[in-house]
Amino acid sequence: MLTKLRSHWWGNALFLALMTAPVYIPFVLRLTYYRDDWYYAYDGLVGPSGVFRTMFASDRPLRGWFFEVYLYVFGISPFPYHLGMYFWRLAGGLGVTWLVIQLWPRHWQAAFISGLLYAIYPGFTWWVGGLEYQPMAASAALMVFSFGFTYQGLRASRT
Repeated sequence: MLTKLRSHWWGNALFLALMTAPVYIPFVLRLTYYRDDWYYAYDGLVGPSGVFRTMFASDRPLRGWFFEVYLYVFGISPFPYHLGMYFWRLAGGLGVTWLVIQLWPRHWQAAFISGLLYAIYPGFTWWVGGLEYQPMAASAALMVFSFGFTYQGLRASRT
């Protein structure tokens, strides 16, 4: 089965999702807000419009916009935020797999294992902190894709 999957990106993506889903999905319905998630949810519920943009304007302005968009889309229920954390971790795992395959094309198993470990291991974020760590998980996933696109750009024959 693994031999067939290595030639199709969607097969790798599906297999990575099937391997990581049991780590996160069974707990998503039971998770709630933890630590600083509470005051983010409270500020989003009772604060004025733009509360997050104001809160983070001096040092992390994009974080404020990120929370504003997420609050507008998801409301204050913790469930979609925890699903979002899974999405960003899965996206990061796919990005790592893609990056490693670009660097070492013949080592697709190592690439897949690297992506799997990236998606499962929480690293610097506390994986049950669905609201507070959302921007960090998103930027970590986007950072990996940035590395991949940078590598492709450096290897391009035309500018």
